[in-house]
This record gives sequence, C-alpha cells and structure tokens, in this order.
Amino acid sequence: MCRPAIELHRPAIELHRPAIELRRHAIELHRLAIELRRLAIELRRLTIELRRLTIELRRHAMRLY
Repeated sequence: MCRPAIELHRPAIELHRPAIELRRHAIELHRLAIELRRLAIELRRLTIELRRLTIELRRHAMRLY
C-alpha cells in the first residue's frame, strides 16, 4: 500500500476495534436477555405452583378444625 492509503487505513482499523467490542457486548446482552426471560417464565411457573399448594394446604387445614 502506498503511504496515503496506509494513513487512511489506520483510523479505519482503530474504529473497527471498538465496533468489534460493542458487538461482543451486544451478543452477551442478548444472551443475558434470553436467560432473564427463561428465569421469568420459571418464576411465573413456580408462583403458580406455590399458589396451588397454598390453596391445597388451606383445604387440609380446614379439615383439621
């Protein structure tokens, strides 16, 4: 490469590094968002199960009185 081309190429490389880093962070954030959604679904399932068990426990408690 001739000198002016090298001088133009260097800033492009310097801009590319942060872009790669940003992409890495975006991928990680996306992975975390998927995991968070999975945990939210699991929490909802457990909440429903806990509600069901609480109702069942109350029924048993009423039978004892």
